[in-house]
Amino acid sequence: MSPTDVPADGPSGPASTPGTTSASPTGSSSRPLTAELMLELARQDLAARTGVPAEDITVERNDAVTWPDGGLGCAQKGRAYITVLTPGQLIVLGAGGTTYEYHAARRAPPFLCEDPQPPLPGPGDA
Repeated sequence: MSPTDVPADGPSGPASTPGTTSASPTGSSSRPLTAELMLELARQDLAARTGVPAEDITVERNDAVTWPDGGLGCAQKGRAYITVLTPGQLIVLGAGGTTYEYHAARRAPPFLCEDPQPPLPGPGDA
């Protein structure tokens, strides 16, 4: 897939940065993933990355959000993304005193975002 071919639902690589993949049995699907499944995938990925047991990883945020484009709040320099409002998930986890931000589209697994940008403000946000 070329950088300009990122689908409206965003990167399809599970628990990775946009355009890359990591070991996960779940790929992009035609059905939305549940918030619970996205959270579990993010926790498993973070446990594998950090060595912190999944049960010791704290959930600081797990919210449905709207991303401003196909970059899902984690655009990479030099890549082009479809410009369309994209529903997804923002997951913030804590492990070993550090917070980690995972982003996802509704039909794609979450990926660790190392340079996160915020989603669009939702109802009630100031």
